Amino acid sequence: MKTTLTLLFTMLYLAGFSQVEWASIGAKWYYSRPEGLMPPNEGYILYKVVKDTIIQEKIVKLISKTYYHANGQDVSNLGNEYTYEEDSVIYYWKNGHFYTLYDFTAKPGDKWTIYGNDNIGDFCGYDSLGVVVVDSVSTITINNQELKALYTSPDNSSNWGFEGVILERIGCLYYLLPMARHCVIDVPNENGRLRCYEDDNLGFYKTLYWEQSNYECDVLRYYTLADDKKFSHIQIFPNPAKDYLNIRFSTSHHENSFIQTDIFDINGKKLNTFQSPGRIFVGHLSRGVYYARIFESNQVYYFKFLKE
Repeated sequence: MKTTLTLLFTMLYLAGFSQVEWASIGAKWYYSRPEGLMPPNEGYILYKVVKDTIIQEKIVKLISKTYYHANGQDVSNLGNEYTYEEDSVIYYWKNGHFYTLYDFTAKPGDKWTIYGNDNIGDFCGYDSLGVVVVDSVSTITINNQELKALYTSPDNSSNWGFEGVILERIGCLYYLLPMARHCVIDVPNENGRLRCYEDDNLGFYKTLYWEQSNYECDVLRYYTLADDKKFSHIQIFPNPAKDYLNIRFSTSHHENSFIQTDIFDINGKKLNTFQSPGRIFVGHLSRGVYYARIFESNQVYYFKFLKE
């Protein structure tokens, strides 16, 4: 009898030990945060699981939200989110209640009620409650671990939903919380795609969206005029440009760095990429305003120039 109890205890212990929890302490999400379209600046929000706490007798994860502005100077505390997992369902605390955030037990056709309250939704005057429908379910392998993937869409009557796939252990790859539909305005908001995720169990994951950019997870995108004093060690000239655009570094600290320059039109479409150039041919471009994005190792600079 003693042997049987010991074996049972061991099995239960190992089962509990091997179960991977949602939002383990120290887990981090890096979400882009757009700061308007003209210019297309972009900071990021760091979500980090800080500790366990208790709400309504539930042990929940306290997730801090810190906004790093594109200008590289301002940092804002956006408050906290509170979530917990029970039987593969993720709940989050909103307006004095727990609501379902993700249901990884759901099958195609299943629905659940969500609560949305980001500032775009508030601006549009939406009702806070919405409904999402599961369109399909599959699996995705990340770091040799198979994760369930949910593909959802808003119910016909819902003003809230999720963009993109929702992954077990990670959450929605577009934005962690529900997003407002239809009402789109050019104001700063929390909505932006997931760049990277990491925790002690799954490890480090860089999404395909961010992998293609060759950026570090915490990079800041900041467009500025070429004569901005903060970036005086970089000069682009002439501005306006006719046939060639020259890029000159006034210091030598970049000599062993990777340098790349991309040219974008006013709508943000990439037109050309140049590796370590000092002189770029722009004579083929039509007259108008363009942006030059300069990579220098893990630093990114943006300059606006006029093509004659």
